[in-house]
Amino acid sequence: MASRHLITSTAQGMVDFINKSPSPWHAVHECKKALLAAGYLELKETDKWDIKPMSKYFVTRNMSTIISFAVGGAYKPGNGFSLMGAHTDSPCIRVKPVSKKENAGYLQVGVELYGGGNWLTWFDRDLRLAGRAIVKEKGHLINRLVHVNRPLMRIPSIAIHLQRDINTNFSPNSENEICPVIATAFQNQLVEQKDVGNGIQSDKHHPLLLNLIAEELGVAAADISDFELCLADYQPANLGGALDEFVFAPRLDNLFNVYTALQAMISFTDEDLASDPCIRVAGFFDHEEVGSTSAQGANSNFQRFILQRLCAGGEDETSFQRSMANSYMVSEDIIAVYYQRRSGTRRQPQLQDETRGEPQRGDAQGDSSQVQHQPEVHHQLLDCLRLTGDRE
Repeated sequence: MASRHLITSTAQGMVDFINKSPSPWHAVHECKKALLAAGYLELKETDKWDIKPMSKYFVTRNMSTIISFAVGGAYKPGNGFSLMGAHTDSPCIRVKPVSKKENAGYLQVGVELYGGGNWLTWFDRDLRLAGRAIVKEKGHLINRLVHVNRPLMRIPSIAIHLQRDINTNFSPNSENEICPVIATAFQNQLVEQKDVGNGIQSDKHHPLLLNLIAEELGVAAADISDFELCLADYQPANLGGALDEFVFAPRLDNLFNVYTALQAMISFTDEDLASDPCIRVAGFFDHEEVGSTSAQGANSNFQRFILQRLCAGGEDETSFQRSMANSYMVSEDIIAVYYQRRSGTRRQPQLQDETRGEPQRGDAQGDSSQVQHQPEVHHQLLDCLRLTGDRE
């Protein structure tokens, strides 16, 4: 069993990663920094690749999806891939392309719901703003990360005096009632706003919002061509509980798996890689929460094209097909272990118990929340792949 210090330090590393990743673009940025520090080389889809054994690489698409891979020292085209997959996006609230709203003397920001979230938990929270912006710079359009890391907005819940049955009948309208407040119209009039010019965004968003983003980026508001922004809880992730055994954090679905897979990709040794006949691959994809069908989603051509390029140069035209047959992939996502309302004597998911180690079975409906896959099973399967290159 791992020492308590090792467990706590590992969990704290994940907490720090989550706090630095309030959006998919920031999550990929943090992955890039870790991979570069571990000796990985960045490749571009548009470039010609010269892939060599015992080398490590990564490729990004849209700044929100990243695939890293390490080539085993014994790899040959036709050998298998050891793949892990996770996703960088999480259920959240995003700023609309046209967000300027005002109601009852308040400036509001129009937002839309992204993914399958429990939206009631977003009320009465201090919200920060993060994502990316496209700005004009020296005649070119470039992408810049944005993170306004302060309590900028809030979605207020209704007072019980105005809705007596709020505790039993709280079903807010997503268009009109989930709409964060950013300022009062009166105070906004008293504060002189910088001129935002006649850019394409000036009629779509409050000048106050544009100026906040511009100030964060160090550019003129008129130079902001577009942006994709998420709201995120200003409350940072923490280790909690009386024994510091819980991770109190947003975006665990699925930054938890992104972080753990990332650690797997940067923690192995050169000696371990030297005897590996496979290519180790970790793909972290965007837009899982909305179907994975975008150009950077898991259902796109991104990973397939990369794997095909890695198989190029084989002895025959079937190298890619043989590699697929010799490969094993773990799709990693997070599931709920315990809820008071959903527990019972015959329906009670169990936490991993290292002293017992037996797997917990699913229920009759095939509910995956009842299944606890054993990490040792995955380790043995991946070891078999590395030693034999044969998944059977």
